[in-house]
Amino acid sequence: MAACGAPGSPPRQRSPGSVAEAEEEEDDPALGCDGDLEVNPYDGLPFSSRYYELLRQRRELPVWTTKYSFMEHLEGGGGIVLVSGPPGTGKSTQVPQWCAEYALSLQFAHGLVACTQPHSLAALSLSLRVADEMDLNLGHEVGYCVPHEDCCTTETILRYCSDEMLLREMTSDPLLRQYGVVVLDEAQERTVPTDVLLGLLKDVLRQRPELKVVVVTSPAAEEQLHAFCGDPPVVRVPGPGPPPQVLHREPPARGHVAAACQAVLDIHRRQEPGHVLLFLASEQEITECCGAIQTEAMALNPGLGPLLVLPLHPGVGRAAQKVYEALEEGGRERRVVVTHWLGDSSFSLGSVRFVIDTGLELRSVSVAGTGSPALPRGEPAARQGGGQAWGRLRAWPSPRTGGAGGASARAGAHLRVPSRDPAGLQPPDPGRVPGAAAHQQEPGGVAHAASCRQPPGYVRGVPRAPRVGGGVCPAPAHGPRPAGTCLRLYSEAFFEQRLPPSPAPHVSETSLSRLVLLLKRLDIADMGQCDFLDRPAPESLMQALEDLDYLAALDDDGNLSEVGIIMSEFPLDPQLAKALIASCEFDCVEEMVSLAAMLTGTPQGHGAGGRGTVQPPGAGTGSVAVAARGDLPPAPSPVPPCFVPPSMRLEEAVSTRRRALLHPAGDHFTLINIFNAFQQHNADEGWCRKHGVSGEALRLAGIVRAELLEVMQRIELPVSPPAFGTDANVLNIQRALISGYFLKVARDIDGSGNYVMLTHKHVAHLPPACCYLLRQPPRRLPPWVLYHEFTISQDNCLRVVSEIQPQMLVELAPQYYLSNLPPSESRDLLMELREKVVAAEEVPEVPEPLEEAAGREDDENQDVCVLQ
Repeated sequence: MAACGAPGSPPRQRSPGSVAEAEEEEDDPALGCDGDLEVNPYDGLPFSSRYYELLRQRRELPVWTTKYSFMEHLEGGGGIVLVSGPPGTGKSTQVPQWCAEYALSLQFAHGLVACTQPHSLAALSLSLRVADEMDLNLGHEVGYCVPHEDCCTTETILRYCSDEMLLREMTSDPLLRQYGVVVLDEAQERTVPTDVLLGLLKDVLRQRPELKVVVVTSPAAEEQLHAFCGDPPVVRVPGPGPPPQVLHREPPARGHVAAACQAVLDIHRRQEPGHVLLFLASEQEITECCGAIQTEAMALNPGLGPLLVLPLHPGVGRAAQKVYEALEEGGRERRVVVTHWLGDSSFSLGSVRFVIDTGLELRSVSVAGTGSPALPRGEPAARQGGGQAWGRLRAWPSPRTGGAGGASARAGAHLRVPSRDPAGLQPPDPGRVPGAAAHQQEPGGVAHAASCRQPPGYVRGVPRAPRVGGGVCPAPAHGPRPAGTCLRLYSEAFFEQRLPPSPAPHVSETSLSRLVLLLKRLDIADMGQCDFLDRPAPESLMQALEDLDYLAALDDDGNLSEVGIIMSEFPLDPQLAKALIASCEFDCVEEMVSLAAMLTGTPQGHGAGGRGTVQPPGAGTGSVAVAARGDLPPAPSPVPPCFVPPSMRLEEAVSTRRRALLHPAGDHFTLINIFNAFQQHNADEGWCRKHGVSGEALRLAGIVRAELLEVMQRIELPVSPPAFGTDANVLNIQRALISGYFLKVARDIDGSGNYVMLTHKHVAHLPPACCYLLRQPPRRLPPWVLYHEFTISQDNCLRVVSEIQPQMLVELAPQYYLSNLPPSESRDLLMELREKVVAAEEVPEVPEPLEEAAGREDDENQDVCVLQ
């Protein structure tokens, strides 16, 4: 870390306001050009002209007015400071920089600064922006750390990271001694890692009173967080501007995606100035909508100007930065950003005047008894937007409007689109499903599956308050910022009567197996010792402990067993970690590592919602797709992981080439096949295009694979040589999979593809892209299958499916697990098999006649002599 002198020299002592001294001198627009050049205290180099340009923009942010109040509280005796303000006011970019100034004043005696984000892509994008504002190089003094990508060095003094990465870091450094300030940003998102960090950091403060914790939230969550954190000082940030105009439309019959596209085109035809932000429910809808808008735009009058349509979701990776690229000055190009939940809190954009809110958000919710996520069709989410800088309206009774002017933009915004014409869409009428295999949306209520003990998912309202992001856009030269418009594609009555007061915390929706494994690794044996903002349901904790017990991760006292300790070393879902450990016993490590990388590093139908590009959401794609909504997976797509839909022109040719990659043993083996073929073709992008696979996803899988092998080598697990393709290897891989995924087995009850899950009497089907349905000529469907994921959605399908033999399940699954299965024909069949296996083991060996034994011994000796 270099500071004020020459680069590389130790940082000089400066007061917390030392960086601000240069900022306060900036009254003259020519500062930095005519006067003495100020030196950057972090790297010892003179500030560039761009630093002063960005500084002018930063000073226009609403959060800037609270800087000195914040610094006073940070220097005070308390360990926690709460910052509360509407979205888009600049909190996520400015507060961490002020914390870095505070740490610099202490010469980083207590450590560097960490700022957590609920979404990996947001951490990357914010670090880019903040490095630019601080006039530093990304990867040196400012860096980011997300799953599978660490852009930090020993020089890094400000680190943006996903909340899950910081939580994992606590397993090796429980007191986080390398950090002097920890900023928990977007705490109102209530992701599982953020909620856990809140509780753990309260304990760390008792042992490290010099540590400073800054909790950044929206006003709606301020009261609860204030009480939970022990009444810390609160810094309240004013809103960014005048409230936007809010319009409601009654829903048309054609669907909300078509209605949203039409609203965008209407705005463009009216030639109203300003960019558009459009919220949809899932990545699949984003892709469809972007294609539809681009197609329709080709038929518009060229005199209206071009439409630049930009998707914004985790799958786009670094391409998300395109939403911040400057347009030609005086140009007529209109930017349309199409996003989903990622835009709720992680990104803000300037110069957006229209926000279109479909009122739906796709959530993953764990189904009790299955360990699988249920994905409801949508989730009502009300948004409000305003002018050039606007915000978002979350699910709170009275929508809060934020800036409508042209202020700043933070990485990843949520904009609302106004349309004055009454046309739009509302979530479907409430309804319930009659059968276990069916699923229907109930807006604002529960998506029911008949046989579930508790709702597998629900449609949740999220009135989003207008927000202006953390980036910066200059204000208009004359007059106040214009108010923006938010078009809600649902009725006002629905907003007033059906939206719940607040979103549910993810800890109440997610399978807790991975969380419990992590907490036990932190020596929190009793979950009651962990302080939660909202305590998980006792049934969810018991289910997690039971699942870990089945996986042999716990000993008789409920502590981590040796197997559990090894499982906790892997950044994987517990079931996948157990399968990987079992592969050491069955000599198929090379293949299982590739499979684990493909299941973790490739998008599970959400484009990448995690697992899929720069932002691998961190959580393995095991049983729960919610893994920290930011690094949270949206809805599954009709294609398997790593496949991308081909264009209609090439669809037949691509399908034929893909068929050559299918493996007769199942989808798990097909994924190994694809990865091996990708490596054999030297990661050739042309090969990927011909076969319709994502080269980026496969490259990420290669990174994940290298990380897993590094973990195995570090803990000295044996790695067997590759043997993929042999019959023995296929059986060994099946055995390893069953060792971890015996909780996810289904049986075809009638031979026609109706699969009943063993742990839950729910009927599901094979997905259209399953290898068993794609192979030619068609063959019989497997009677017993092991699946990686199950979702209750419109298609109600198992995903990543491979055939197994019930005899293997009987041999490898714990006896008490089989005994605890709910009564069913499948359970009876397994118990009969179990009895036969036990009976065969108990049959005593019949002693051979002495003469025959002696004769065979002579033959063996004779063979040995011949060999010698």
